[in-house]
Amino acid sequence: MGRILDSVAAFFEEVDWPCTVLEESEPRMLTLAFQGEHAQWQCLGQIREALNQFLFYSICPIHVPAVQQPAVAEFIAHVNFLLAIGNFELSAAEGQVRFRTGIEVGDHALDAALLAPVVLINVASMDQHLPQLLAVIIGSLSPAEALAKTESLLHA
Repeated sequence: MGRILDSVAAFFEEVDWPCTVLEESEPRMLTLAFQGEHAQWQCLGQIREALNQFLFYSICPIHVPAVQQPAVAEFIAHVNFLLAIGNFELSAAEGQVRFRTGIEVGDHALDAALLAPVVLINVASMDQHLPQLLAVIIGSLSPAEALAKTESLLHA
């Protein structure tokens, strides 16, 4: 399959987290579901063998209506400023919010010690920020209100 894809697939098998490799995708992708404390969502692993990279995404379980995209963009821009690792992204064309982490593998062996933080920080970050993100998406909180809640959680 490829050095990185083999390592990633072995990692998910080792941690008993079922994933599906999308055979026809380029770059190579794998999908899996994650059940967080606040919701269930899809995750996507992107393997860039030629660039020696692995990217991992948590995809927000609901799409952002066009009318809410400016508010969501404002909220995630502020949250991204607070984050040490990873970032939220908004695709205006698709109305999709996702959280991305990644690793540059280089010539090193990709093992569980390197993969676990990429994956676990990702799903933990999505789960931590998801309630406020969803509140902004549905319009029950303004970006400022959601950010205030986020900051209070981060400093608790």
